[in-house]
Amino acid sequence: MNTRLATRRKLYIACYARYMEADRAWGEALRAASELVSDVVGHGYWRLGAPRSRLRRLYLARDRALQRMMAAHLELEAEKHRLLQARRGAVLLLA
Repeated sequence: MNTRLATRRKLYIACYARYMEADRAWGEALRAASELVSDVVGHGYWRLGAPRSRLRRLYLARDRALQRMMAAHLELEAEKHRLLQARRGAVLLLA
């Protein structure tokens, strides 16, 4: 396997794991908040809490992790596409 592709794949897997952890933490915080405030889930939870509240910090951390995961996925797909184009070009040159 190409080392650049392997590196991007590892990065994507690491970003995915970070996102899953952030999503789990945010979900747990939402469940805890729903015990205190009725109708939290699905009704504007982004408005809940002050800018420095735990719920807001967890939501923003989850959002950053999602953005990083999406960027890593784009890099992985771009590297796959680049390798595919290079292989096609090599085949065409030999033919």
